[in-house]
Amino acid sequence: MPNSVVTRKPQLTLSDPAEFQHPLTFYTHILAQRWGWILLLSLTFTAVVVLGCAFAPPIYVGSAVISIDRQSAPATVGDDRVLNTGDDQYMATQQRLLLADNILRPVAERYNLLEREHQFRRYFFWRYSPQVESAVRNAPTVLKYLKIERNPNTYLLTISYRNRDPQLAADVANAIGDSYLREIFETRIKEAGRLTSSMESQLIDLKQKMESTHTALMTYQRNLGTADPEQKTSVLVARLQALNTENTLAEADRIAKESVYREAKDGSLSGVQVSAQSTDLARDVQSLKDAKANLALVASTYGDQYPEYRKAAAQVEQARAALEESRLNVAARIGVDYRQSLVRQRMLSAAVAETKQEVDDLTSQSFDYLQLKHEAEAAEHVYDDLFAKIKQSGINSELQNNVIRLADSARPPAKPLFPNWSLIVLLSMGFFALSLAAYVISAELTDATAKEAEAIEKALGVPVICSLPAVANMQLRLALGAEGARMEGNRWMAVQGGFFDEGVRHLRSYLMLSVQASVPRSVLITSAAPGEGKSTLVFSLGAASAEQGKRTLVIDGDLRQPAIGKLAKLDPAMGLAEVLAQPSQWRRAIREIPGRPDLFVLGSGLSTPVALPLIGPQMREILALVTKEFDLVILDSPPLLGCAETLELAAAAEITVLAVRSGQTQMKTLGTAVDTLRRVNVPIAGIVLNESAIATDATYKAYARYYMIQGAT
Repeated sequence: MPNSVVTRKPQLTLSDPAEFQHPLTFYTHILAQRWGWILLLSLTFTAVVVLGCAFAPPIYVGSAVISIDRQSAPATVGDDRVLNTGDDQYMATQQRLLLADNILRPVAERYNLLEREHQFRRYFFWRYSPQVESAVRNAPTVLKYLKIERNPNTYLLTISYRNRDPQLAADVANAIGDSYLREIFETRIKEAGRLTSSMESQLIDLKQKMESTHTALMTYQRNLGTADPEQKTSVLVARLQALNTENTLAEADRIAKESVYREAKDGSLSGVQVSAQSTDLARDVQSLKDAKANLALVASTYGDQYPEYRKAAAQVEQARAALEESRLNVAARIGVDYRQSLVRQRMLSAAVAETKQEVDDLTSQSFDYLQLKHEAEAAEHVYDDLFAKIKQSGINSELQNNVIRLADSARPPAKPLFPNWSLIVLLSMGFFALSLAAYVISAELTDATAKEAEAIEKALGVPVICSLPAVANMQLRLALGAEGARMEGNRWMAVQGGFFDEGVRHLRSYLMLSVQASVPRSVLITSAAPGEGKSTLVFSLGAASAEQGKRTLVIDGDLRQPAIGKLAKLDPAMGLAEVLAQPSQWRRAIREIPGRPDLFVLGSGLSTPVALPLIGPQMREILALVTKEFDLVILDSPPLLGCAETLELAAAAEITVLAVRSGQTQMKTLGTAVDTLRRVNVPIAGIVLNESAIATDATYKAYARYYMIQGAT
C-alpha cells in the first residue's frame, strides 16, 4: 500500500467552544439561521400570555391630582414656614404625608379596603386568626393598590388607586385627597389657635417688660438732669479738652517762672536781670555806671578832698543804693509772679481732674442708659411684630385652603389599565424574542459538537475537505449526473441537491488531485459514531467518480448494518461476507448499477459469524485484486469507535476519510477517533461535514440563481 499521503499530525488539543471570541457576524449568522424558530416560539409564548391575560379580570385606575400653590400665603407663621424651604424637600414631605395612617385609615374603613385587598388571608381556603386580624387592623394602614406620584418639575401630586371596579377606584382616590386636605386644614387651624394663644401670653409679658423699661429710662433721665445724656457727655468732653490745653500752658508758664525765681532767689544781679520785671533795674544799673564814670573823671582832675570829688562819690553811693533797692523790688515781684502761676496751675489741674471724673461718671451712666434704651426699643419692636403676627395668623388661617387643593377629581376610567393588549403583545414579543435569542446564542457558544471547519482544523490538525448541505430527500443526495433527479420537486430542493452534488465532486477532486503525489486506488470512508451519513457519502462519491468515466467499485464493509445494498436497490445476494471466505470469487459478487455506467457495487452479502474475523487477514488481498481492474475502490465501514473491524479496513485502504454530522458529533468523540487512527498510523485524508449549516449561508445562496438557471437549461 502506498504510504505517500501528506497529513498533519499535531498534538490533539480540544478547547471549550465558549472560550473562543467570535466576531459580531458569528452571532448574526446564528440568529439568521434560527430566526424562524425564534419567531415561531415567540409568537407561541406571546399567544399563551395573551390568552392568560384574557382570562384575568381587568384592572382600572382612578387618579386624583393635588395642587400645591406655594405662592398663596408666603407670609404664614409657625410650622408653615416650611413653605419657604426647598421645593424638593417640601414636595417629598407632602408625598409621604399622603401615606400617613390618619389619612388612609378613614378611607380604608369607609370602603372596607383591607377586606377588598385580601389583607386578612393568604389563600382562599385559609384566613387569619382573629388575633392576627385585630393586629393588622390596629397596625398602620397600608393600601397595596395605592400609589402616590409626584409629577416632575411641578407642584402636583397624583393619587392613583387600582381596583376591578372603576367607580370604586375613582371614589377611593377622591376620598384620600379629601382626607388629606381635611387633615391639613384641621392641623393648620389648631396650630393657628395654639400660636395665637401662645403669642397673646407672650404679648402681655412683653408689654409689662416694655413699661418697666420705659419707667427705668425716665428715672435715669431725671437723675442725669437731661433727656439726652449723649449731648451732655459731648459738652463735658469739649470742656475737658479746653481745660487740658489751659493746664498744659499754665504748667509751662509755671516752670519758666520757677526757673527765674530760683535764679533771683540766689541774690545775684545777673539772675534778677533775666526776669521780665527788670526794666527799672536796668535803668539803675546804667545810672550806677554813669556815676562811676563821672567819679573816675573827677578823680583824675581833683583829689579825694576836693568837693567835686566828694559830690561824685556821693552820687556813686546813691546810685548803688538805688540799684540795690531796685534789685530787691524785682526779686520780690518775681516771687509773687511765680507763686501766682503755681496757684493757677494747681487750680487748673484740680479742674481737669474734676471734669475728667465727671466725664467718666457720665459715660458710665450713659452706657447703662443706652443699654436700657436699647432694651426698651427692642421690647417695643418685638411687641409690635408679635401683635402684627397675631393679626396675620388669623388671616392665614382663613387662607389655608388656597395653599393645597384638589386640582382634578378622579372619574371612573373608561379603559382598564390592565390588560393593555398592545403593550402586552409588544413586551411579550420583545421579551421572548430576546430570551430565545440569548438561549440560541448561549447554546451555540456552549455547543461542544463539531460544527465549524476552522475550529475542527485548529483543534484536531485535520483538514476539512468539504461541507455538504442537509438534503431531506435521499434521492436528491444520490442523484448525481446530468440525468439525475435533483431537479425534481420544488426549485429550492433542486438547488440543495445541486449544492450536495458540487460538494461530493469537490471531495472527489480533492482525493484525486491534492492528497498525494499518486492517485489513491482505495479510499475508506468511516465515522466516529453511527448515523454520520458515511454510507450515503460512499455511494455518492462512487457515483461522482463514475461520472468521469472511471471504473469505480463501492464495497459495503459494514457487515453489521449494511446500507449500500439498500441505496443501490440491489437484491441480497452474494457479497463481501462470501468473498472473505473465498477471495477468488470476488467477480461473481460484484453488481453493476443500472443507469450508472462504470459504477459497481460489492454488497455485504449474507453476514455470518465467521465473516467478521476474516476482514483483517483477507481485506488486503481482496483490495489488491480489485484495484487491478478498477480505477477507484471506495469502502464503507462500521463506526470507528464501536467496531473493531473498522481499524482493519482503515489499515487495508490507502487513505481514510472521516464523515462527521455537523452539530451532532461531539468534538471529544471526533478527537478520540482521529487519535485512534493516528495511533495505528492510518493516513487521514480529511473530514467531510455532513448536513452543515454553511450550505444555507449567503455564500451558497449567492449561487442559487446560477444553479436554477443551469437546471432549467
